[in-house]
Amino acid sequence: MKKNTLGLLVAVVAALGLVVSGCGGGDNDNKSADGTPSSSSSSTDGSAPSGTSSEGATPEGTDFTVREGLPKNFPGEDIPLVKGKVLSGIAGAFAPSGEQVKGWTVRVKASGKPDAALKSAGSLLKGKGYAKDKKIIAGQETWTNSDYTVIVKTGATPSKKKGKSNPTVAIYTIITK
Repeated sequence: MKKNTLGLLVAVVAALGLVVSGCGGGDNDNKSADGTPSSSSSSTDGSAPSGTSSEGATPEGTDFTVREGLPKNFPGEDIPLVKGKVLSGIAGAFAPSGEQVKGWTVRVKASGKPDAALKSAGSLLKGKGYAKDKKIIAGQETWTNSDYTVIVKTGATPSKKKGKSNPTVAIYTIITK
């Protein structure tokens, strides 16, 4: 795979991750960490969240599905997530020159501080045989194995209530090799 194809897929998946970053995160989330629905319902038809538009947002030949919870085809057995509530997920495919590349972005509301969540994510990935990229970016790590590249970024979300602690969110961007 050409490096610019990977870069384009990462950029598109990350941009769509920003679109859904406003989805979920509140007390009315309706998916648990295993992706099972709770009492309220949500649209899983792949359409953009209400108030957003996906028109013109992706290159031709690109197919993305945005939903609350884990995407249906997320490779959960190969990619362990930190413990917490899955807020949103994006599944996508991109075929730049006939070679299909798949990717996912998943947001997890994690417990503890961002640094602890990043360390936990790294431990889980290392336990599955992933190797950590040596490049250091504050609050972010890149892990690879023969099938996937996994980028994990953690941070605290802004709190709407004065004096309330900010929840930690771990954002996973996964690309097939």
